[in-house]
Amino acid sequence: MSKLTDSVKNAFKTKGPDPADIRKRISEQEAKIASLVEQHADASVAWTSGTGPIAAMHSLDADLAAARAELRGLQAAVVRIEEKEAAAQKASRERIYAAQLGACKHHLNDRDKAGEKLTAALELVDVAYNELLASSDRALAACPIGQKIPLGAMLGLGEIKHAIEREMFRLMGDPEIGGKRTFPGAQSHDMKALNLPSTIEPLPVLLKRASEMVIATLKGGKPPAPTASPAPAVAATATVDPPVAAAPAANLSDELERQTLATGPKMDARFYTPQKARLS
Repeated sequence: MSKLTDSVKNAFKTKGPDPADIRKRISEQEAKIASLVEQHADASVAWTSGTGPIAAMHSLDADLAAARAELRGLQAAVVRIEEKEAAAQKASRERIYAAQLGACKHHLNDRDKAGEKLTAALELVDVAYNELLASSDRALAACPIGQKIPLGAMLGLGEIKHAIEREMFRLMGDPEIGGKRTFPGAQSHDMKALNLPSTIEPLPVLLKRASEMVIATLKGGKPPAPTASPAPAVAATATVDPPVAAAPAANLSDELERQTLATGPKMDARFYTPQKARLS
């Protein structure tokens, strides 16, 4: 039994005579009156027939009057006690209602504050998420010409979203069957970790390992071979036109995009969608 149920029952208890005991006395008094009525009738018959004294009838009259007066008193007492009990119960219900209303208001205020905290946290998440995407795009664009971004680099949008959903499940997944309290958008993407969020590897560890793998792979690659043949030897007496400088690119982003389209990075189309680098 809960503490609230106990408090409600205790609140409804009133001091004084128990109405049940009084009702028992009322029943006994009604039975007594019925017996006196029969005795009074017998005494009346005896008196009218001359076999009994009138005094007996008068005595029974007094006994009946006293019994009926006592019955009325008991009945009035029950009514009054029940009125007081009803008033006490009403007051107790009002006090309990006020306490519950205050508790509900308190918890709603806490809920509102939690909502503010959640919004502030999501704003920080949005900033970090966009930084992660921008850095990934820049890393793709800065890949050395002629080299390939290896699979598992976690630079593609799909891979990033997949990893973030798993990280959300690791931090905010409900391990209970059904996961009713799992944070919206959080997914394990692995039946083995469906009810074991703590078994999922943290996102920073995954990203760090992927970054180290990319750098190790690119360091092990060979620089691209020259695409132009060496200029033929020129006689000492020949006239050589001065070299013409190539037109500069509009900006570094456009140059990197041009190089990417011409010679790399060569990425598996299943995982990556090249995007224009956001460089300043």
